[in-house]
Amino acid sequence: MKELFYRKGVFDIKSKYSGYKQEFLIAELQRFVKEHGRMPVQKDFEKLEGYPSRKTFTNHFPSFDEALRQAGFDIPPKLNYTKEYLLTEIDRFINEFGRQPYAKDMDDAKGYPSSYHFNKEFGSWNNAIKAAGLKEKVSRYTDIELKEKFMDFVNLNGRPPKLHEFNNNPDYPSFWCYQNRYGSWNKTLIHYGFDISVGNSGSHHEFANGELCKSNYEFDVSNWLRKNKISYLRNVSYNEWIPDYEGKKDCDYVILYNGDIIWLEIAGLYPYGEKISRMEKDYKERFDHKVSELLSIFNYKIFYPQDFKERTLDEMFGFLHEIKRPEWLSYEEIYSGVGYDYEIRVS
Repeated sequence: MKELFYRKGVFDIKSKYSGYKQEFLIAELQRFVKEHGRMPVQKDFEKLEGYPSRKTFTNHFPSFDEALRQAGFDIPPKLNYTKEYLLTEIDRFINEFGRQPYAKDMDDAKGYPSSYHFNKEFGSWNNAIKAAGLKEKVSRYTDIELKEKFMDFVNLNGRPPKLHEFNNNPDYPSFWCYQNRYGSWNKTLIHYGFDISVGNSGSHHEFANGELCKSNYEFDVSNWLRKNKISYLRNVSYNEWIPDYEGKKDCDYVILYNGDIIWLEIAGLYPYGEKISRMEKDYKERFDHKVSELLSIFNYKIFYPQDFKERTLDEMFGFLHEIKRPEWLSYEEIYSGVGYDYEIRVS
């Protein structure tokens, strides 16, 4: 398998500034201040000519903030979002605004942790409110209204909704409403009496060989690839193929077809429309950053939610027909089978 990656030149990827020393990079940060009259931020070095890239700084220092500290700037340490700290932030909001916050208030209020951190630490926003000794409140929909909307979909379609079907859908509350209320989409399904193990509502799917699909999008894609006998790997870590990348992000699919390699990401929660929530904005920013810093190095494709709504999988994978089989494959064994020589991580 790796011989094929060598043939495609994947291992030739190296940092443009891999030979620079920390002293030089510190001097570059200080030069920026002299030329621009302010302290730099990471975004400044994404496309700034004459300077090392943002990624170069994070490859040579534990973080960009640490690079700034070593350059003499006063950078406070990042907050540790413990339960105790988050509860004090709820109290601070009440003291500042004179009322109990909704989850959306924390997303919109400047200088406060977003509701994402409360959901992560407490399981849901309502759990955080209970831990703060306050009574639960709802922002727009009551529990009864959320259930009625949910069951309206069930009665109309004969099945519970998939998560993406409540994403930017004007006919129903956003899936974030349900996740904020009950902790997760699967917990919402369980709350309404549905069995998440049947695999019809955004739950996990596991193939006999251990491959785990964490969304219906992934499940559909894997089934299509298997049906068409196309080789692929799952959850391939970028740090295994990019020598100077030390992060933990991975790629959903690496497809091998006619000797070519295509890196495929599924942007399952990528938002559309002008009005998006704080969580949707955070997801979009993280995914866009992943594409620009990692995925764009390779021959890549992205499947968005709109693709699944408007196109068939045959249409989405139409680009494979343009890949012609090279002569060298005619006498060389072709990699076949998921996980043939690669251990699939199941988390």
